[in-house]
Amino acid sequence: MNTHKKDPRGLPNRRWLMPYLTVVDAGKSVEFYKKAFGFTLVDSNMEEGKMIHAEMEYQGKLIVMFAVEGAFGSTLKTPKKSGIDMPSSFYLYVDNVDYVVHQVEKAGGKIVTEPEDSFWGDRFALIKDIDGYTWSLGTYIEPTHHHHHHDGVACNHQH
Repeated sequence: MNTHKKDPRGLPNRRWLMPYLTVVDAGKSVEFYKKAFGFTLVDSNMEEGKMIHAEMEYQGKLIVMFAVEGAFGSTLKTPKKSGIDMPSSFYLYVDNVDYVVHQVEKAGGKIVTEPEDSFWGDRFALIKDIDGYTWSLGTYIEPTHHHHHHDGVACNHQH
């Protein structure tokens, strides 16, 4: 009797939950994520000479997968093409928010909020990528005020 359960992810660096985005042009999205965030392309699939699926890593871990509109029978559209703001976003920790925001703009993304120091301790900014997805960017610095944990205890994170 085999007591070893096969890992359903196939590869151990795959997260158990991962965003799978719909994009207009996978090649352009790969270039955007490389230039803006420093992601690395680890796998892709081509069809008729065009990239239709990609998987990208950040800090050595698989972080995002995406496919072009219409791939694999999907009818999903990007937020930009749908004309909507997504009701959720991604929170990405980076080494330097100000630098990454500059890179996002150079790569064709849009700054939603300029970097600022937050009460929870992160230098924080909001951006939109080339397909209209919202990304929160954070770099931990330290809290600017006292704030409360869910149990009501004041916390100031001083080291």
